[in-house]
Amino acid sequence: MNLLKIKRKYSAGFTILEVLVSMIIVALVMTIIYSAFSAGSKVCSFGSQRAQIFHSARLAMQDIIQSIENLEYGTNDYHEFIGKSNSGSAVGGKSVGDDELEFATSTSPTFIDGRWHVGLARVKYLLEKDKKSDSTILEKWVTDVEDEDFKDAYVVELSQNIVGMTFRYYDEDDYDDSWDSDTKEKLPELVEITFYIQEGENIVPFRSGALIPNMIVGKNVRRTSPGATTDNSPGTTSPNPTKKAPSTKPVTRSTPAKQ
Repeated sequence: MNLLKIKRKYSAGFTILEVLVSMIIVALVMTIIYSAFSAGSKVCSFGSQRAQIFHSARLAMQDIIQSIENLEYGTNDYHEFIGKSNSGSAVGGKSVGDDELEFATSTSPTFIDGRWHVGLARVKYLLEKDKKSDSTILEKWVTDVEDEDFKDAYVVELSQNIVGMTFRYYDEDDYDDSWDSDTKEKLPELVEITFYIQEGENIVPFRSGALIPNMIVGKNVRRTSPGATTDNSPGTTSPNPTKKAPSTKPVTRSTPAKQ
């Protein structure tokens, strides 16, 4: 009799109800752990994408600022500083600009299609639509300084996350939305640059500015030969009047410029 009770005592197991409750508890714990892991992974992915987007925008901004600070200017042909103000489309319920800017500048060495390109060139910054992805791309067109229509330009893609771009030109305590050095016969003192960056459903402005050196801001600056300037203003002299600017060989197109 005692042996039978002992066998029954140690052979007893979990009931079906206990097993079901245990499984539900384990499932709840696993769901909570997975949700926390998934949320952390999404946060990390979003932070990484956001950092990449703004890093690309900073590099594009730095390229524009460097080109403006190294610009070449004169009242003769091919050295005009032209800023066009264009109204862009509405993105995310907000209207953003679609401006363009072109001028002559001393370019830094660029390795394209197996060749190094350096020297005086004409550059243009603008936004173009990518027909395949329907996204907006910030492009830099670079060509020979005499190629006003950019027919032989090569194209550098600077950023794919900028959906709008505006330039404002500061001069004499006021801002202009456009600039034509042929009409004004001078350069602005500062160029304000604003990118509109697509971040999810939001449009985030990213702004900076480029100062134009005082030595090339002003009227009556005329080039007599490439790289040589004379200043007709009384009591002023031009630095290095006999120095010749480096010549630029015909550029090679890496991506055909859109006409």
